[in-house]
Amino acid sequence: MAKQVYQQIYEDILSKINVMHFRPGAKLPPERQLIKQYNASDTSVRRALAMLVEQGYIVKRHGSGNYVCGKVTADSSEGNPDIVFVVPSHFGINIGLSELRRSLSLELPGLKIKILVLDKPSLEPEQARRLIEYYRKPFVILNSRNQTAEMAKEGLLAPLESIAHMDERVDRMPDNLKWLFNGLHGEMKYFGCPYLYTSTCFAINVDLAEKAGLDVAHPPRLWSELFHWGRIFTEWRDSKGYHDLSAFYGYHRDFISSVEAFYFMAMDGEPWAVQDEEFRRGLNEFFAFVEGLLDGGMMETVANQAPDPFVSCKYLFSLQAGSWYPRDISKFRPEMRCRFLPFPVPSARRPRFSACGTELLSLMLPDDKKKAGMEVIRLLDALFSPAICEQLAWRFGCLPADPQLSRRFLQTNPGMEPFYDALFTSLEPHCMEDEALTNKLNEIFKRRLDSNKMRLDASAAEEYLSFASGILSHFTSQNSLKKEMLA
Repeated sequence: MAKQVYQQIYEDILSKINVMHFRPGAKLPPERQLIKQYNASDTSVRRALAMLVEQGYIVKRHGSGNYVCGKVTADSSEGNPDIVFVVPSHFGINIGLSELRRSLSLELPGLKIKILVLDKPSLEPEQARRLIEYYRKPFVILNSRNQTAEMAKEGLLAPLESIAHMDERVDRMPDNLKWLFNGLHGEMKYFGCPYLYTSTCFAINVDLAEKAGLDVAHPPRLWSELFHWGRIFTEWRDSKGYHDLSAFYGYHRDFISSVEAFYFMAMDGEPWAVQDEEFRRGLNEFFAFVEGLLDGGMMETVANQAPDPFVSCKYLFSLQAGSWYPRDISKFRPEMRCRFLPFPVPSARRPRFSACGTELLSLMLPDDKKKAGMEVIRLLDALFSPAICEQLAWRFGCLPADPQLSRRFLQTNPGMEPFYDALFTSLEPHCMEDEALTNKLNEIFKRRLDSNKMRLDASAAEEYLSFASGILSHFTSQNSLKKEMLA
């Protein structure tokens, strides 16, 4: 059953209180602002606020507003926890906090665990400092690779090698998912252990493909073949008057800039030190593909959504079909037939799937605690147990990083089989992102997509290529770093 609006508002505000977005003593936004923010009625907002007051999370001061109380939770079992477990908001789907809490309670009787679900995909150093200052308890954090690196560099994380069983766990992780990070004084240690990762590939809606007369047994292998399929589907759609359907979709403003993630396919999965002419050739081929989609009316841009728009059954293709698709399809469209395939490439070479993000487990200790206690060891042991790890992997739409658990997970969960033994060739795990360059590239496409013409032209392509050469230089300079990471 869908949650009532007031319940959604209540849970969202409570989440922000728990992760210190609204700190103790802070004033909440006025009711009028909350009504606009949640696009809700005044009745729903007031009911949500009343629940927070009744449960001791906020206090209403007449004539002044609503303020966060000094305690973070009204639940005495979590009000003074032994340990805090932080998990991100991942792919827009709530991970099922009550089920996770129940599973951990069964695994860890007598251990008081506070679970904080972030209101964003990762925990940043500033927020981490606020949390550790407030709780003064050990934190086990599930976080992105880049933020784990930042927190290690700022001295917020404890190295994992000294914790029981963690050196063995890190050692058995795939080389392309684990990294040595710089600590506060430049020391290179494992401050995070790979736990989950996401994988993306290419997906076809089998039902739509068959209706359009496409041969699913021989799917596209090249960008040109993929474009031809899109044209056939669009002609069939128009002839039948099915104008609510589309061959492709992309998130508004993000679709074209995804060339940043796809261009490596022209380089056989190895962009480092590639020849400049080859680099430009791959980009130009992808540009021609995108221009053809826009010009032929084959693509629709949508807002960020959960579940993924592909699950609506309106689209023939998804170019970024993720490991979370089987979860969403089983939940929202169990009748949908979908086929996952390697990405199409400029020439028929080896299969390609992309490991596009890794979540690492790390440890943050309060100042008065110099080493991990039994509460930390017990929680880590539970998280690496097959039952808990696979539960989190399914809820997050990820794969377990541990190869043994990953094989078992992929074989036992319907719909995940295509990701088994995939060849991962993503850029993401191998080098840090150049945020300034990425922002500049995205700005180019924002201007194009916000203009009257929803398409690229030669000047836009050339402008992108000039910055793409900067990406090339950046990756070339990362060669030694890459070798060090993969050693």
